[in-house]
Order: sequence, then structure tokens, then C-alpha cells
Amino acid sequence: MARDHGGNLDAAVAQYGAGDWIDLSTGINRRPWPVPPLSPTAWRALPTAKAEAALVRCAADWFG
Repeated sequence: MARDHGGNLDAAVAQYGAGDWIDLSTGINRRPWPVPPLSPTAWRALPTAKAEAALVRCAADWFG
């Protein structure tokens, strides 16, 4: 027996009907946010402590 990863969409459709489902348990969205092109470094390097601190400041400013 195969195990579903996430929210078992087949069972949800059987119980509630077909629809434009988004399985939030996996974080997969069929209508994703547009993402600009990323540099090759973004795909192969971990952020530095300085970059992480800048991200935290940016998030704090944005979310309050």
C-alpha cells in the first residue's frame, strides 16, 4: 500500500468533491508567486551571517 505524502487529495475529493485544491501540508501551490531570476550563487551557497541579519531586519520592517 502506497502512503500519501501530505493531505491525501484523493480522499478529500471523494468526500468534498473536485475543486481547485491546494495541499497546504506540502507547501506546493499550483499558482505560485512570481519569482525573479536568481543568481547561480543563490542555488549553491548558504547565506552568510551578515546576509541572514539583513533578511531578519527586512522581515521585521515589513511585518512590524
